[in-house]
Amino acid sequence: MSWSDPARRFEPAEDRALRDELSELLGVSAGPRNFFDTEATPEIVALAEKLRGEAERRRHTSRKRPTWMLVAAALPFALVLAGLGNWGVQQKRRADEAHNRALQAAEATKVQADELRRVTRESSQAEMQRDREGLRAVSGVKLASRSPRKARPAAAELVIPVENPLRTPSLEAQRVKAQGQ
Repeated sequence: MSWSDPARRFEPAEDRALRDELSELLGVSAGPRNFFDTEATPEIVALAEKLRGEAERRRHTSRKRPTWMLVAAALPFALVLAGLGNWGVQQKRRADEAHNRALQAAEATKVQADELRRVTRESSQAEMQRDREGLRAVSGVKLASRSPRKARPAAAELVIPVENPLRTPSLEAQRVKAQGQ
């Protein structure tokens, strides 16, 4: 420690308070003292060493750390938390987009299947209508060629409507083997 160091020239308040407390315990007067006139005994030297050690300990324990040091220590943790938060938000956005695409694809598949059912129902009804007309024409020719029996009206024929058409194109094709194998 250099002679111009302010810590050497000015005694800290903690040291002064400790010295006053110790002088009261020892019964030394609190007036102005001349420490150079006294003779150093081993007890006084040991006591002074303990006093210096206690003052040093109190100085180190009561010292407050600057705020910027605490902020600098917390900065890496804050950056990691911010990065994890950003990554989580991106993952959530991607999951929401994938979910929306899946819903749109399911809706499009449903609309396509409904359209295919409607088209096949209409085509099967048209086929049934053609078959009825063909049967009427054939039965009319047969009835005309047969004896003049009592002819049944065409509307009296028993026709059961078919919900599932005879030929339904498949919605999904699965290839069992690759071509050329």
